[in-house]
Amino acid sequence: MFPANLWTATKSAFTGGFWSTLDAMANYGIGSIGGDWYTKIALHSISDGTMEALQGGHFEHGLYVGMVSASGNELISGYGSHMTDAQRIASSAVLGGVVSEIGGGKFANGAMTSAFQMMYNHMAHTGFDDGYDDESSYTASAVPYAIALSAVDGPVPVGDCIAGTLLAGAVIADAINDYQNKIYVTYTLTNPETGQVYVGRTSGTGTPQQIANRRYYKHGLKKALGFGRPVVDRYSKSYSAIRGREQQLIDYYGGVGNPKVANLIRGVAKRNPFGKKFHNSSNQYFGNIAPYSGY
Repeated sequence: MFPANLWTATKSAFTGGFWSTLDAMANYGIGSIGGDWYTKIALHSISDGTMEALQGGHFEHGLYVGMVSASGNELISGYGSHMTDAQRIASSAVLGGVVSEIGGGKFANGAMTSAFQMMYNHMAHTGFDDGYDDESSYTASAVPYAIALSAVDGPVPVGDCIAGTLLAGAVIADAINDYQNKIYVTYTLTNPETGQVYVGRTSGTGTPQQIANRRYYKHGLKKALGFGRPVVDRYSKSYSAIRGREQQLIDYYGGVGNPKVANLIRGVAKRNPFGKKFHNSSNQYFGNIAPYSGY
């Protein structure tokens, strides 16, 4: 009995790994093709429907999960700029899993579909030919193994339990790494045609330039308007110092409303109760470059 169960489990794991690899290749191919928002959603919907049909499922269910997951991933990529790669993958997996359950499928299958879209389409195509070095993520590394393990069937959900433990450990490891190595960065973007300067603030792990590059990749509108690559201004592990530096830098170039400044809102609101603290912290770390402009 035991050898038969072992063979079944092994076969399920290899089968899951095969389909996972094929799904990853399809998602990477769609990302390479490119296209607008609607084109990507349509391609993912058809691809995921076809993948489910090939595995003996219903094309309509795969189409539905692919469409909702692709739409959600586009929103996460576009508006989740404050999120780490691990957080985007986890959010995407939960979205796909819940949608699959609602549609009558398995949570693990939907999570796999959505997570692979995020990893091998959105995150694998950064738009940089050089100078871009994405954050290493334990979660991103663990997801393919967890998905393969979740395919193992049996009298008890051993595969799901191991996969869940693996993912939980990876998420915790990413959180610890983020806490220990995270730094805050201020940077500027310049439009060579108009001369406008945009002042930004971001955070992450890696070198300051890598962190600024990642943020620039998500600045779709700024790139479309002709703003060049980011130039790192200052960096620190002090959140307060960088908050103050961002506002001082905006004021240094003339402040919000000045034709030379592309920022539409202040880095620190005038009535922010911590405004003076941020300003003084910036002075302590970097020196003063503009007077305090809050209330």
